[in-house]
Amino acid sequence: MGPMSSSTAEVRVKAAEDRVKAVEWKLKADQKKARNDAKYWSDQAEKYKTERDLAQETLARKEEELAKKGKERQVEQRAHTLTKFGVEEKIANASDLRISKAIFIPLAHPSIFSSLSGR
Repeated sequence: MGPMSSSTAEVRVKAAEDRVKAVEWKLKADQKKARNDAKYWSDQAEKYKTERDLAQETLARKEEELAKKGKERQVEQRAHTLTKFGVEEKIANASDLRISKAIFIPLAHPSIFSSLSGR
């Protein structure tokens, strides 16, 4: 019975060692999976961050273009209003000197002539 019990003990020890190895492998696999998952989500976050940054840059550029168009339209409307009331505005831009100078040249309004000739 002595040798038999020692072989049973050996089998139990071997089974316990196998269980320990299985747990170790599972732990290593889980750690590797966790590392891979972390890398995956980190890459995803980076990708979305890049997409978000690009979208924000595009939006800012579009807003800038719209603001520029709006200013150009305001200048056009102002010029139209000024010429409508018999005043011509000439703007000289010396961008190298960073000066913007406006020269107003009053023009006789057509209604003045019509009222003079009519009476």
